[in-house]
Amino acid sequence: LSFSSASSSSSSSNTSEGEEAARDLILQALQRLADMAASLPASTMQPQAISNLANALARAEMKHPRLLHTLGVAVILTKPTGWDMQSICSVANALVRCGYVEDDVLQAIDAAVSVIPRHRFSAQGVALLANVFSKSEARGSYPGSERMWELLCEGAEVLTDGAWAPQALALSINALASHLCAVSSSYSSPYPSSSSARVFEYMRLAKAKGEKREQGGRGDRGE
Repeated sequence: LSFSSASSSSSSSNTSEGEEAARDLILQALQRLADMAASLPASTMQPQAISNLANALARAEMKHPRLLHTLGVAVILTKPTGWDMQSICSVANALVRCGYVEDDVLQAIDAAVSVIPRHRFSAQGVALLANVFSKSEARGSYPGSERMWELLCEGAEVLTDGAWAPQALALSINALASHLCAVSSSYSSPYPSSSSARVFEYMRLAKAKGEKREQGGRGDRGE
């Protein structure tokens, strides 16, 4: 029995050491690849590559200031018309997750959003972008232009109730509420009373409808 226990303990220790060694090897490879990516000319990076690299850093929770700087420069150098809704949302969200919030990068993202056709907006896209800029605004960084916020609101208004998942609704409502508070303290007659506030009310009602449908479904099931 004692021999079996000792063997089990030894095997567990070896497994743990093996997993740690494998993890270290992966981290070394990631660091090497990130170093190589950081050395690439920012002007040669396409939106999809910027998005993939930013999300890889965010997913790995990896701190690499040089690569983040390269990605930021790449965002700035990319023409606003070069982005689609998915890629610009993905990049914006990933950079914020990495803690990289630079005013000139956010301004470039703002410019890209401003040329995306309203019918190309998605509920998730509105939610992610509103969240990114409301967080930036709360930190005292670039808050997003009034025009950009209005475009997000217009994009949200054309989306049907069914387009909104609960998470996107909650994120959007929280971000818009934060933005409303910020601008209300800056203006005696804040512009969101027309555009942002309309959409805030729209999303509140949409969420209420979703909850009502959920309650109705529970009632049909006899819960």
